[in-house]
Amino acid sequence: MNRNRRMRTSALAAVFALASGAAFAQAGASLAPKTTPAGVVYVSGGVGNAQQQAMKDATKDYDLRMTFARQQTGSYLASVKVTIDRTEGSGAGSLVLDTVSSGPMLFVKLPDGRYDVRAEVEGQVQTRTVNVRNGRGQDLVIHFPPKQS
Repeated sequence: MNRNRRMRTSALAAVFALASGAAFAQAGASLAPKTTPAGVVYVSGGVGNAQQQAMKDATKDYDLRMTFARQQTGSYLASVKVTIDRTEGSGAGSLVLDTVSSGPMLFVKLPDGRYDVRAEVEGQVQTRTVNVRNGRGQDLVIHFPPKQS
């Protein structure tokens, strides 16, 4: 009976180790910066403590740092469709980012200018206008109303 218990414990430990390793590898891979056809670099994540820390560590490298959450509860939201259009300066009127966030945080490197940000989740849309100037980073928390039942 002791032998069976040890085998089960060993099997559970192996499954846990594999799952932990896969989750860690997945978290690291999902934080790789991406570049749009317009040359805009962005990164999305923030699911779990490791990704949240990685996003915090990357803060200084991005001009616009967005976080998506529900009003009232503050629950984080992922899978938010985000578009950013440049509204002033070189390339005004052009779409610079069109993506779906893989977590509640989306950080973007943008050249100086004015941009319209559109975020959509579950049919709810929020829009904001942001000004990026002289490399000063902006934190933008976008709250969505409670989910309609």
